[in-house]
Amino acid sequence: MSLSSPYDKDIVGITRGADGVWDIGAYEFVAPTAAGTWYVDNAVTTSGDGKSWSTAWNNFSNINWALIQPGHTIYISGGSSGGSKKYTENWSVGKSGIAGNPITIAVDASNSNHNGTVIFDYDAYGDTATIIGINSSQNYILFNGNVNGENHIVIKNLRNIMRNSASVGIAGDTTTGITIDHLTFINMNNPVILQRSTGVEIKNSRFEQTRGNGVISLALSTGSWDANKIHDNYIEILQNSAVPVGSAETAYGGPDGIKPSDGVSIYNNVFKVVATSVYTSSQHSDMIQATGNYLKVYGNEFINIGDAAFDYDVPSSNPNPHDIWIYNNVFRTVDTIDPYPEYIRVYGGGEITGGIGSFTNFKVLNNMFADNNASTP
Repeated sequence: MSLSSPYDKDIVGITRGADGVWDIGAYEFVAPTAAGTWYVDNAVTTSGDGKSWSTAWNNFSNINWALIQPGHTIYISGGSSGGSKKYTENWSVGKSGIAGNPITIAVDASNSNHNGTVIFDYDAYGDTATIIGINSSQNYILFNGNVNGENHIVIKNLRNIMRNSASVGIAGDTTTGITIDHLTFINMNNPVILQRSTGVEIKNSRFEQTRGNGVISLALSTGSWDANKIHDNYIEILQNSAVPVGSAETAYGGPDGIKPSDGVSIYNNVFKVVATSVYTSSQHSDMIQATGNYLKVYGNEFINIGDAAFDYDVPSSNPNPHDIWIYNNVFRTVDTIDPYPEYIRVYGGGEITGGIGSFTNFKVLNNMFADNNASTP
């Protein structure tokens, strides 16, 4: 016989005696939260138990992850409707969800006292930040900033002008099922890095003023067709050749956009390269810099070129790439930034020692190429 409880922690120590009567021994009740909801609000003077807005945890280090279960939601206060609330703490997600029941990090969209914009602002680290804003090396995590179709979670001002790989907005390693929905990233080196991962979905988000190594890195991602999806985003890449004093690098440009490996579908995004006067990085701006198989790139708009729009770098580990489809995209130049722009490029790179073996099922179909008057389209 099994007993269940409406509480977050069931009764324990229930035994059946020799007389056939069920006896309750040691037991513990934890008062239920509403449908597994928990609360973080840095305006709370004393950190509480996280079960309501009035008893919210007042910082992320106080979250009791032992209480968080798959399917639960952690709400972060953004202040009153139309306003915002700033957080400066870097923190880690401490529990995984399961397939179909992720752990959700969100804004309480229906509560006008708390559905303002949550802003993670790391500007205090200046131009040499080395931290991870949110470490999410867990499985089945949903970051949801959607409030009536608007992005109400913002991560901003996390940059390092000397090291393009330093500082990350949301980072994870060897994860499954990370979803990022309706977030905005502003003035970042590396907004999202989810390496060696699968089941990633990044959608309805804005990436503005990116200036480090890359906007979204899915290095060594795994899976076949549509295992990972990046769609309906605005992806902005800053470009500047000026080199800051003290940098060990001699050439600057700007970040890459998306860095996919296996099983990534990239669709319905707008990519744009923008000239800037702020320091960027020693990268060279490819809007997509790919290395894997089972890639789809479709329905996107690529505006301006920093180096190439789609760059395929054949690695020594995969000299016979296959199943790469590029279709129904628009490639166009409004402002000339790179004097030698390329819309689609296949590049062997320095890693190839035995040469490229073959391409199989590589399709370029039904794209529009416009206004590249400077170089080979």
